[in-house]
Amino acid sequence: MAENNVGRMRQVKIAFIEHLLKGMEEIQPITQQLSRFKAREYTKRLRAVPSRMVDDVTKMLESFWTGSNANNQAIDAELPVMFIAFGKNDRPAPESRGQPYVVNEVMQLANDSGHYDVKLPHREYDVQIVFVAHEHESAMAMMDYVSMYFNRYDNHRWPIQWHYDGHDFQTYGMFDDGFEPEAMSIDLPVERSNICIFSWNFSISFMKPFIQGGTEALIDTVGMQITPVQKSTLFGFTDEDTDNPNGNWNADIGDWNP
Repeated sequence: MAENNVGRMRQVKIAFIEHLLKGMEEIQPITQQLSRFKAREYTKRLRAVPSRMVDDVTKMLESFWTGSNANNQAIDAELPVMFIAFGKNDRPAPESRGQPYVVNEVMQLANDSGHYDVKLPHREYDVQIVFVAHEHESAMAMMDYVSMYFNRYDNHRWPIQWHYDGHDFQTYGMFDDGFEPEAMSIDLPVERSNICIFSWNFSISFMKPFIQGGTEALIDTVGMQITPVQKSTLFGFTDEDTDNPNGNWNADIGDWNP
């Protein structure tokens, strides 16, 4: 039986990683490097790393290379690669982005769920995506394709899956209006001058549900923001033994800050 997970930040992270993976599928192999990138499993194309990692990009790359082979020797052929990192703390979203439900709202989680007292804080979270390749053209192409995916209006929001009292439902994550990541180029030490690295920094906003107690509400009204969904899988993100998103991704770089 699925565990109740309402209010857990882990669900927010998993949902955005899933959204990003869909965008990565649109990257076209315009270079030989990107052909190799597309041929690899997604777990070797994208890695979730602890906290915000732009200041530790050298350490992360070295760990990525040495952790990918038995001899602890650099395997530069693994590039290109993308990293995703989340800030350590979420915060209240600006009022301009919408009002939270701070008083219990009576909502139906699914068509057959009955009604529950629900609060929905409106939160904001910092995200960083890093694009790494041996050549500028490959790194730029990766960034451009993901940018085009994110900038399509239909992709400005994505579902976040929740489970409570035997019912699956969803809220949504979203970009700010006029979404435009803060982009920067990262320099490595001279001995790694053949590597091109770009990073994006931006925020996402979302509503995460808190449900009062474990009993159904008495008032029979239906609120907004929550919609029923069919039970879905998360493309192998969850590792049942570690409770981390696909523990194989980051065995070499530690806990992913769940």
